[in-house]
Amino acid sequence: MKQRIYSYMCAAASAALLQLTPAAAENNLVLILDASNSMWGQIDGEAKINTAKDVLGDLTVDVPKETRVAVMAYGHNEKESCSDVEILLPLTPVANADVNGVVSPIKPKGKTPIAYALKQGGSLVAGAEEDANNIVVVSDGIETCEGDPCSVAEELAAKNVNTRLHVVGFDVDDEARKQLQCIADKGRGKYFDASNTSDFKDAIAAVKREAVEQEPVEEVPTKRVEPVEPKERVVFFDQFEREELGSDWEVINGDEESYLVDNGELLLVSSQNAGLQDEAFTNLFRLKEELPKGDFEAEIQFFIEANSGLEQFFIGAYNDSSKWIVSGASFIANKYNGHKIDAYSAKSTGKDEVSRLENVLTNIRCNVCAADKQWKNFKEERIDGTPVTLKLRRKGRDYIASASFSEKGKEFFSEKVLGAQKSLRPLKNLVFGLTNLKRVSVESSVNIQYVKITAIP
Repeated sequence: MKQRIYSYMCAAASAALLQLTPAAAENNLVLILDASNSMWGQIDGEAKINTAKDVLGDLTVDVPKETRVAVMAYGHNEKESCSDVEILLPLTPVANADVNGVVSPIKPKGKTPIAYALKQGGSLVAGAEEDANNIVVVSDGIETCEGDPCSVAEELAAKNVNTRLHVVGFDVDDEARKQLQCIADKGRGKYFDASNTSDFKDAIAAVKREAVEQEPVEEVPTKRVEPVEPKERVVFFDQFEREELGSDWEVINGDEESYLVDNGELLLVSSQNAGLQDEAFTNLFRLKEELPKGDFEAEIQFFIEANSGLEQFFIGAYNDSSKWIVSGASFIANKYNGHKIDAYSAKSTGKDEVSRLENVLTNIRCNVCAADKQWKNFKEERIDGTPVTLKLRRKGRDYIASASFSEKGKEFFSEKVLGAQKSLRPLKNLVFGLTNLKRVSVESSVNIQYVKITAIP
């Protein structure tokens, strides 16, 4: 009798245990992608945002079918917003999660609200205490919206013992690395450092092993990250991949009939003869955001259709018509010596003095320099289709101008140190424009490919 009662009790207990056993836990993976403006910076000849887009999809290949995936991004809709965080894909079974498809249209633009993005990511797994929740942040920089992402990471981990935060730092400096490492530490996750494309692929593979693969990962002692030398950092990059000029720019004395944004280029035409000392200079493009306070390099690449043989195109640092400095290229043609590109520089010398042209740096190309060539040959052999790059670099108080292009495997380059401005106050804004050495009756045009500003440690 006792044996039968004991058997019954065991059976009842087993049944009760079966009823209390929860369903198989899900594995939730939340990807948060940095799409702030600095992600336009290039590593190994490719913008970081493009590398991230190409590689992120690997996280969802050959993972357990119970995995659910969500994708978020920040900094891609508004330039100055600290709440620009978007859920591109809510938690979705991995079989239906098109990660590449949702990140493909992203174009970096704004700030880096990591703390706010973590809060939004945490809300996606709220109530999923029984699931394994892994939040993965990919960032190339530090929080820029006064949030405290370390504290947010700690709060998320405290709320749910099954939630971990992993971070991939892509081409970050020491300050950013310290913060991103803190997020991973407080979030009970791991930090992965990537300084180039190969490192980034390895980091994403390591995240995958840590977060979603079925085999347990052997614990590896954390390797001390040695301080590294500060790196150059792209703070602005614009390829004009839109149908309008955009909110980053303003045009001084603008003539909307003579410039157009189309098909990934800014097209500008001009027949004017004016300099930056002239307040009536037409279509002076000025970047609203101020130049970096320390050392920097401003760069512009363009194609020119040289119709007058008197064109001048420049990039510069500018406060007003009495305070500026430029790096430019003159496209000269005449019936005696064909055509050439002269690199030049100019700077203002004060409000009551005439702005002057500095010495021509050098003639960096002369294709048709024989006296017996006729003017008609200019049209046949002109320089249309050759991309030219102008740079203006600030180093301390000195400015350095350079011009370059390549043709048929040959590099042409010219550089000159211009010295310092008389004023101790730095020049604040980047500008560029097109003019002619004298007033002409034909219109010349430039197609601007990109503008880039790099902060230099």
